[in-house]
Amino acid sequence: MSNIDFLISQTKNTYNWFDEILGSIPQEKWFETPPVLETNVI
Repeated sequence: MSNIDFLISQTKNTYNWFDEILGSIPQEKWFETPPVLETNVI
């Protein structure tokens, strides 16, 4: 596997991983900012 193929594979895996996490959070909670994190999904 070339470096480019490896990077493409890693990028696809990262997008899929993030989509799974994002899909597990209800959209109405995307704007909530927990004090511990000081950030939100959006």
